[in-house]
Amino acid sequence: MKLDKLTKNLAIVAAISIVLALITIYLQSPKGTLVADENQFSIADSGSVNKIVLQQKGKSIVLALDNGIWKVDNLYKVEDLFISNIKNLMYKSQMRKPVNKEILPQIEKLMLSEATECSFYNADQLLKKVKYVADSKDLVGLIDGFKNPYFIDFPLEGKVQIANLLVVDTQNWRSRTIFSSSLSTIESLKVSYFDSTMYNFKINRSTSKFLIEGMPQADSTKIMAYLDLYKNVAIRRFCSVDENFKKDSLLKIKPTFEIELKDKFNEKSNKITIYYALNQKSDIYGLVGLANDLCVIRPRVFEYLLQKRYFFESKK
Repeated sequence: MKLDKLTKNLAIVAAISIVLALITIYLQSPKGTLVADENQFSIADSGSVNKIVLQQKGKSIVLALDNGIWKVDNLYKVEDLFISNIKNLMYKSQMRKPVNKEILPQIEKLMLSEATECSFYNADQLLKKVKYVADSKDLVGLIDGFKNPYFIDFPLEGKVQIANLLVVDTQNWRSRTIFSSSLSTIESLKVSYFDSTMYNFKINRSTSKFLIEGMPQADSTKIMAYLDLYKNVAIRRFCSVDENFKKDSLLKIKPTFEIELKDKFNEKSNKITIYYALNQKSDIYGLVGLANDLCVIRPRVFEYLLQKRYFFESKK
């Protein structure tokens, strides 16, 4: 009798242990792994995304890997911060909760009229297609082929609003970095002042060091420190097509400054021509590269780059 009672108690204890173990496994499982595929907003690890097509209101752009570099519409390097965030959206997004019934009609209407459709590809294979609507704080996603939209969470890096990440505009995605050269690859750098040529200077690479044309005793430490500033030079923004009339006006007048850098790697060679009036308070415009792309500069960045010739004179 005692043996039967003990066996019964052990069986009960074993059953309780199994139930507790199952509950623990369920609670500790990564979010979303025990629900339907509909809730899996991130791309499976088996698929490496190398092309993304964004579409909204009849407009589309293509983000694609080109020799290890993400480009938009096969023209421009993609902004680093934007591509890191779209990768987080691809690989690290999680379903927070379904859209509740009270606001579902409103969300469904937005999905039809305002959504950005993101198609993620590995080569020509479509891995996933998702429609997103967003404001500055919240993101709602609807996977193609399913009916229920969800609020989505993903780690957003830097000062980027979610809605800005989904703008279908080449200029929005284009990298603002115009110079990204290292001391080991710079071949020459020329700074021109159009109002007074006495301030102009050109730095050339020689066999063992950098030299300033016509200044054999230039301070080499200052030259190296100055060139080191060109590791990451960014403008504020590239201008939209609607602002191109300003470029026509600029081309008719004399510029104020010009910086031209030649790099060992031709794709890193670039120039910017800057137009500035003394004590100007409004946006300062520049024309970048051979295409004279209109941009707005960051004055605090360029005030360090626009040194004058005498800055490099040796004090010895």
